[in-house]
Order: sequence, then C-alpha cells, then structure tokens
Amino acid sequence: MQPSVTDRLKIRALFAMRRLQRRSIEEWSRHTWVPRAHPREVALRVVPARERYGDDLPAGLFVASPTPPEGRLGWLYVLPYYVLAGAAFELHRRAPIEGTIPWASDTPGLPHPEGNGEGWRGGTDDAEYVRLRVQGPNPFLLRREDDRTFALDLATPFEGTGRGAVARFALTESGLRPGPITIDGAAIAPGDGRFGWARRVVNALDARFSIFAQHLGVVHFVLAQAYALAAAATPYGHPLRAVLHAHTRGTLEVNDYAYRLLLSPASYFAQSGFCDRGLAARLIEARLRTFDLGDAIAPRDVARRGLGAIPGHAWAIEAEASWELFIDHARELVGRLYASDDALRADDAPRAFHAALCRALPRVPDDLATLETREQLAVLLAVLLSLAPMHEVSGDYSPFALAPELEQKRIVRWDALDESAPAPSLRDVFLFEQGAYTGLSNTGGNSMMDSPLARDPRLAHPFAREWIDALRRRLVAHEAEVSRRNAARPHPLLRMQPRKWELSVSF
Repeated sequence: MQPSVTDRLKIRALFAMRRLQRRSIEEWSRHTWVPRAHPREVALRVVPARERYGDDLPAGLFVASPTPPEGRLGWLYVLPYYVLAGAAFELHRRAPIEGTIPWASDTPGLPHPEGNGEGWRGGTDDAEYVRLRVQGPNPFLLRREDDRTFALDLATPFEGTGRGAVARFALTESGLRPGPITIDGAAIAPGDGRFGWARRVVNALDARFSIFAQHLGVVHFVLAQAYALAAAATPYGHPLRAVLHAHTRGTLEVNDYAYRLLLSPASYFAQSGFCDRGLAARLIEARLRTFDLGDAIAPRDVARRGLGAIPGHAWAIEAEASWELFIDHARELVGRLYASDDALRADDAPRAFHAALCRALPRVPDDLATLETREQLAVLLAVLLSLAPMHEVSGDYSPFALAPELEQKRIVRWDALDESAPAPSLRDVFLFEQGAYTGLSNTGGNSMMDSPLARDPRLAHPFAREWIDALRRRLVAHEAEVSRRNAARPHPLLRMQPRKWELSVSF
C-alpha cells in the first residue's frame, strides 16, 4: 500500500519544516551565547534529580534547583531547537501519517536508498555490523574477552526487560569478524538462517544503550552535569571559573529540557515505540552501576578494554590522539595558574571545584579522589574537554534512525523485535527520525570555532579567552590530521570533529 496524496503532502511538509529548523539553528543559534546582562552571583542548590523530575529516576543523578542564571540559554537557541522541533513533532501527533501504511524506501522525501548521508546503509550486513562496533555511535561497550575474542555485553544492562544479547567477535589480523550471538541462552552463529535477525536485535539493543545509557545518562546527566555544577560552585571571578563556565555553558538548561521532554510520555522516543521512560531509567541505572570517571580518560579506557588490539579501531585511535591534545593544553593552563603544587593547594577555587565535582559523580578513581597536584587538576580539565567527542560519537544514532534499509527499520519499535515482527509504520519511523534530524541539525551555536566569545561577559577574565583561542588553533591543526586518517578508512569516524569541535556539551 502506497502513501495517499494527503500523506505525501504531509511528508513533504514535515521535511520542509525540518529544513527550516536546521537552517534556523545553523544561523540563529550562533548568537544565543551572548547574554544581555552580566551574570548574577547566586547560591547554588544541588538536589537529587528524583526530587525535581520524579522518584522513578535512578539515584545518583543530581541537578541544580532552580537552574542558575548563568546556566540558561537564549531564545535564539530555544526557538529553533525546541519550538520548531516541537511543532514538527506535534504535526506528527495531531495529523499523523496513516499508521497502517508500511515503510517504503522510495517514499518521496525520505533518505536515499544508497545511504543516509553519513555513509551508513543500516548495519545489516557483516561489514557494517562490525563497523558499528568500532566506528559507530557506541564504541563504549566492546571489550576483550580473551586473546581471540571481543564481546559486546547487551544482556547485563537489559536484565529484567525480557530482552538481551551478547555478541562476540573474532579477532583477526585484519580486524574483527562476526562471531556467535547469544540470545535467550541460545548461540546463533554466522551462517545460521537466524543470524540476520540476531544482528538486528544487537543493533536494536545497542541503539537504545547508546542513546540512553551512554549519551543521555553518562555524558549529559552525569559527566557534563557534574562539571556544570562544579563550575557554578567555583568562586566567582576566579579565572578557573571562567574557563569552566565556557566549557559547560548551556548544559544545565539543556539537561533540564532532556529530563522534562525526552523522558516524558510525549517524547518522540516513547511515541514511536522505541523506548519509554521506564526502560530509559533502567538503562541509565544499569550504566551508573559500572560508571567510573576513569572511563572518560581515553588511554585508561582503551587499555582496560583492550581496544588497541583491534587493527584500525577508529575510536581507540582518535580518542587517544585527542586526549594527548587535551591533556597537553590543560597542563599549560594549570601551569600558568599555579607555579607549584603548593600554590594549587593554597587556593580555595580548585578545592571548591573538586569537592563539588566529586559530590556529583557516582565514582571517582582513587588517584583523582583528592586534589593535591597540578597534574590531577590537568587530568580533570582534560576530561572536561574530552566530553565534546564523547558526546558527539555516542549521540550519533543516524546509522539506526536514518538507515534506508527496510530491514533495519524494524528496530524502531521495542515491542516488535521478534523474528516475525512486521516493519514499523511510516508514523513510527517518522516519529523516531524526528529525534535524529533534530540532533543532526545542531551545527551552529555551539561551535568553538566561531562562538562570539569576545562579547560574552561570562568570560570577562581575558586569560580564559586566550586559553580557548589557543585551543581553537590547536584543534584546526588536529582536525586536519583526523581528516587525513579518515580519508584512508573504509568508513570515516565523522563525529570525531564534533560540530567543528563543541565548546560545551549542551546539545
């Protein structure tokens, strides 16, 4: 059954609205970071997220109540990102595309069958199935099981949901090869007639883990939130506070929107059948049980999971290369602020920052549990800078949402992952894709390369602007190196240049 004339018009109207939304974000949000008045110093009140957004949320998440003035965004950002996105979503809900019409890749206005614009066709063949694990949106679960095997454990975080899988991959001289997938205790090997379905289940679970446990849970609600709260707790007027605010601005308000909208029954995730609030909260809670700040230190994470053994693992290579840039730049900052470890220990500002950060994080490694040396502070600041690529890589679910293959569309609905499940309807697909298009649209206001920092009174301390400008120059050279390495890859890790390098984790 093909879409009716009315539905075809709706499809075109929705895509026109998405183009307007993207254009407005790219243009208008460049100006959103310039506040009209100087920030006011206010007492920061930190409360459990449960207290503000519902007691069904996991313990260990903390928010500011209310959001302090320095944490707010301008309307030039809110209008395109939330108002226009909300309008498109409401159009879906009030005048939905006929729910009985099945998905068809040749529907006018939809992604081209040859790919989704970022080089992904859907992850349903062996090659893309492997690349999703090493160059895709969630390189944070895969770990070495033994000398010849890597495993992707999607059973533990989904325990109690009725779903779960463990995917194994054989390590060869040329990279990973698909191995058996265990679902409900049964191992399904490559070549088995059910292996295509098993791959789809792995992709479906991984997409949900990536979006909710890693991107929303770890990067937004834990790491970025903790640094934003710690920035607001740092003494006003100190250069360290100016630097911290530059790299956390907008985070508190965007996370407030995430709690109120993405985890609500009206979110596009829930309305499409992809994931409801209960499952999202369960995934975040499961990820919090294993969280450690050391996971955000790329060399530690790569070594702990053995990723360096995989030839050409894009995340392992680029995350470590970026870390070297970030830690070197952080050491320069700390060296300019403090001539010695004794000078650091004598200053109240870093102690206040460290204490607030530790209070907001579920777990901090022993070597960072105190702040006694300049190197410790440099590592903590390098983690803050590392949030930009972590945020972008784990937030890219276009391989799942915008894939043109009909088979891959089956992962949209959580209740339709069985082998005989039909493809989701056009309505389900469009609702889910609204989230992907919204995320891909944010290319303007948060770019470190062209943010109007000189006019931002929150960066009144000239040293902060000097440091960020120096980082900009380094990132330009680093971006060229990443581009050269990407050119030699069969599938480039596009998101290692996060929106021309994000200034803060706020989208």
